[in-house]
Amino acid sequence: MVQLLSLSGEKLPVDLEDAATVKDVRARAAEAMGCEPSSILLVASGGTDCLQDPQQLESVKCTSLTVINQSFDPLLLRRLALKARAMRVSTPQRNSPFEMSTLVAFLRRAATVGVLQEVAIESFAAVSSLSWMYGFDKIDAASSRRENYAKALDKAKEAVALSPVDPLNWETLGNAYVGNFFVNAKRPDEIKRALIAYEKGEAAYEKLGKRNPTLHFNRGMAAKYVEDYDLASRSLAVAIEIGAAGAAEERQKVLALVDSLAEHLNKKCDKKKLKDLSPTFPDNSAYSKIKDLQVGKPSAGSLAARVVTLLNRPGEVPIITICCDMSGELFAMSFYNTEFQKLQQAIVPGKTVLAVENPSLRQIEVTLRGPLSYSCVAVGNPAEVWIIGASAGVASASLACAAGGSVVYSVAADRSMEEAKSGSKEACGQNMEECQEILARIVKADGGRTARTAVLRAIVPQIRFLVGKELGTDAGSRLQRVEAMLQRIGRGEVFRSEEKEGQRRASGYIAGLEPCSAFHDPLTLAWTSELQGHWKEIQSELRSRLGDETVWLPGVYAAQNKRYAPEWKVAAVLAADGWEDKGSFPKTQAILKRLEGLLPFEVFFAHMPPRTKISSHSDNLNYILTLHLALQLESSACSLQVGRRTQQWEEGEVLVFDTTFTHSASNDSDRDRYVLVVRFWHPGLSSEERKALQLSHLLLSRVLAADATSEQAELPWT
Repeated sequence: MVQLLSLSGEKLPVDLEDAATVKDVRARAAEAMGCEPSSILLVASGGTDCLQDPQQLESVKCTSLTVINQSFDPLLLRRLALKARAMRVSTPQRNSPFEMSTLVAFLRRAATVGVLQEVAIESFAAVSSLSWMYGFDKIDAASSRRENYAKALDKAKEAVALSPVDPLNWETLGNAYVGNFFVNAKRPDEIKRALIAYEKGEAAYEKLGKRNPTLHFNRGMAAKYVEDYDLASRSLAVAIEIGAAGAAEERQKVLALVDSLAEHLNKKCDKKKLKDLSPTFPDNSAYSKIKDLQVGKPSAGSLAARVVTLLNRPGEVPIITICCDMSGELFAMSFYNTEFQKLQQAIVPGKTVLAVENPSLRQIEVTLRGPLSYSCVAVGNPAEVWIIGASAGVASASLACAAGGSVVYSVAADRSMEEAKSGSKEACGQNMEECQEILARIVKADGGRTARTAVLRAIVPQIRFLVGKELGTDAGSRLQRVEAMLQRIGRGEVFRSEEKEGQRRASGYIAGLEPCSAFHDPLTLAWTSELQGHWKEIQSELRSRLGDETVWLPGVYAAQNKRYAPEWKVAAVLAADGWEDKGSFPKTQAILKRLEGLLPFEVFFAHMPPRTKISSHSDNLNYILTLHLALQLESSACSLQVGRRTQQWEEGEVLVFDTTFTHSASNDSDRDRYVLVVRFWHPGLSSEERKALQLSHLLLSRVLAADATSEQAELPWT
């Protein structure tokens, strides 16, 4: 029969004859002590973990339970801490009714770090307890929590140094390493250090003729985190043997996981079925296959992987998916720093294709259920994995939506995020001029295509800083869609899709902008009606400048592209650097500035000569929409085709369209066609994204235009 003891070791007069669960014991102890059941903690003799309500009492492998009332006088905490100070290296002293493990179990939940700190100077026992305290103290602020776990590790190391023969110190050190792994974004080496500490702790216990169930349980869980399933199974089996609560359930989870991995990975990839379910893999030599990777050596490119199955393991770490590469080879992809539900919402098995940047390959060997050997790619930060557009064949959105909490480690080279950031830290200018100078140095050092790639990589920290400086320090952290676009451009990827209304093509592609339509309804943009109301004034000002050759120049497109007629000319009203300041179109500028809701990117008058055509093309940017206000044209002989739709319009009318749809124009009349072209920011962009895109246009245009060797023509806005 299990008996209940108070903290002082006295037996409590509580009848447990027909108590079946821990919950029953808690209720009866609370009644005897005159408090609420929620205030009662129950700790098994020799253990450090509180028992949980659903647990059956018969599964508790001990003869006594220590009852802790969390609501008692806090002054007693000081007396308990002083007791901890009095405890020395003698193991028998820890087997008194008032056990060190009981003190640790209570103190770490009572958040009494300050009390124990006062007496931790000389006692290794108190130092060890303080390490536990820092590890389990309930701190809301993330920075404080990270600092606490770092302190816990330091204190655990101190305790080992004070008494390396004490097994509890080694166990505490192992637990501190595991906590540091999760909370402070350390790489898997931290778990390996934990496993070494547990091994030393086990050896120290053996010298004393003892075995600690919590050590074996914790070692089994740590091994599972780094996918060492043989060690996890062995450790949990020992924990079961010596009575660790929950060990049997955890070991069964390990066995079930290994069985599931074997079942899925030993199958042959049904390429035909997968092809029917989703589009083919991208035909892009930039993507690697599993066979291209080397174990332990991070790849410089990206691995394309189709998600075949998401293993159903809610609440488990890591989350594991079964994937196949472009050749049909199956492998595992393990996700840390995410939750099962988030990942489940972000990917569709059989359809989602992922691009993993700088993948690092491991080969996992498992023997506990028969020989199993498979390739595995670990993902520490979901934001470094990109979903390849279903019909685009390029990476179009990251799995940042699945990220949560602190990042465990980076995909690249299994580095911690701290190491990844410090190892790849780019120089960052404090203003536009300094940023431009930094990028110019990169262009000069590289040249050609490599310059474009290097510049697009280096521009990201510049943009983050400049946006944060102008819109607030946290604004620079909300640019994931823009950063993803710049990375794709750097890799030479182009978004392509076949829609109901026609074909789309865009190098400058921001994911998630809606609606996807060739022509947009002008009435959804309030300012278009007001613009139309002033069309006569704008037309009059245009006609007053038709003979002024100083304002009419060959269009930037016409100068570089044979699709445009050589006589196609433009007169600038607003360029990327600001409003045209020659005083040529003051009325038009004044009208545009008064239009509430208009966010212009570029405005100009466009002249299309009689009997000319502009052949089908894309303007490459889905975050810029275009409006044409007809000022002079023959309505029955001038048309605009966007995708599969063709529109004709009359003077004074507007057309709004998406120029990523392949589009063309015809002037089949004998008159010159003049329109006011207003290119404006897509309403689906945030203010931070608009600013980031504006800055990137300015920086890249200036830097790459100044270098004759760079491939500026491949930028989407040129």
